[in-house]
Amino acid sequence: MITRLAVNRASPLFTWSATEGLNRLGFGERVDDNEDTKDPAKVLNIIKDSSQPGIYVLCDFHPYFKDEPLHIRLLREIAMRHNMLGHTVVLLSHALSLPNELKRYSARFELAMPDEDQLMNLVREEANNWSKSGETERNLREALKLADLMSPCVLWLDEIEKGISVSQNDSGISQRILGTLLTWMSERESQAFIVATSNDITQLPPELVRKGRLDEIFSVDLPEQNIRKDIFEIHLKKRHEDPAHFDLKELAIISEGFSGAEIEQTIVSALYSAAGIDEKLSNTQLTTAIRSTNPLSVVMSENIASLRHWTKERCVFAD
Repeated sequence: MITRLAVNRASPLFTWSATEGLNRLGFGERVDDNEDTKDPAKVLNIIKDSSQPGIYVLCDFHPYFKDEPLHIRLLREIAMRHNMLGHTVVLLSHALSLPNELKRYSARFELAMPDEDQLMNLVREEANNWSKSGETERNLREALKLADLMSPCVLWLDEIEKGISVSQNDSGISQRILGTLLTWMSERESQAFIVATSNDITQLPPELVRKGRLDEIFSVDLPEQNIRKDIFEIHLKKRHEDPAHFDLKELAIISEGFSGAEIEQTIVSALYSAAGIDEKLSNTQLTTAIRSTNPLSVVMSENIASLRHWTKERCVFAD
């Protein structure tokens, strides 16, 4: 996470520990190898005297605050000169109690183990990285092998049409991927339950959607009014807003035709508008954001109407 921040800011990244001293990671100005940087006061002076903005991660620095006014003063001077020096100091420790002199210059972050949603995002991110690596077929075989090893499990294939829709311009890659998947689906002995999502099922090859491969096809249409009301409540709570302060019924009515993602973005847009005028989020701002948004059901109404017509006699409706 910190490395990504350094890359995005084009800043040199340094780490310090009592055993290794100060070391540069990745890119930026180098540390003088002839200088002993294991001493806390020395490393803080180096940071203070450096003219190039950088990110400095100090590992397990918490013991050096006790009865050490020099360390506290040096860190305070670095913080007070942030606008001039541009240094960011990260104190990384399992336990950290900052002196009162430094609290006003700091922001505290506590990182926990990832929850289920975060783990799923990591899996999806890793899957996306695999798809970009130029080894798509091998990656698919490895993923299917992993599903067999994890059995019994649910294998979720998100937006499946993106990976196996038949194309004439990919040197046969999509055909080979489809063949690998179909073979595995037919011959597997593991208890892997497959769930796949698709925004446009018409792009999928018929041999995949027939009975025996995928047992049932469900259609999930745009959310109804009562569901939109629940979606507003969920995303308002997610952003620490009390749903009781808003007319959720009215918001659900005027957001007809909105998807869940579009409802979330109207809340985000309204929050930005409220922050811009230094006010709390209100029902009026949400209403304005909704009325100024053209949902996909309007922008691509013909496509959605065609898809609804296709699913009418072919699918089981989820709601």
